[in-house]
Amino acid sequence: LLENGWRMLKPGGVLVYSTCSLSRFQNEYVLGGFLSRHAEHEALVEVIPLLQNQVAASPIWQPSCAEEWVGLEQHRGVFARMKCAVRLDPRVSNTSGMFIARIRKLSDVQTTFDIEDIAPLKLET
Repeated sequence: LLENGWRMLKPGGVLVYSTCSLSRFQNEYVLGGFLSRHAEHEALVEVIPLLQNQVAASPIWQPSCAEEWVGLEQHRGVFARMKCAVRLDPRVSNTSGMFIARIRKLSDVQTTFDIEDIAPLKLET
């Protein structure tokens, strides 16, 4: 769905990827897989003005220690590009928990890849 929506989006347009989940496998890993297929000059995860500086909005999940980076080392740059995505913590947001990423299409580069390549980040073992 994310790739199909992206393909139809015009340059300058914004796509919002949002889930009602706090699973990093449905959120950060999906967004990370998307960003790994689309270069920095093509896709930018932007600040969400309404959620900026809100107590309910918390940072995305990312590895916080050496053990969590095992298998993800090659994706450090992708995690850095996701820094403006947010999670809504159910304990303080009065929601069931959400993940939201606002992605601006900077250019209309038609990246080509096989359908099998459309996947979340993969842990390298």
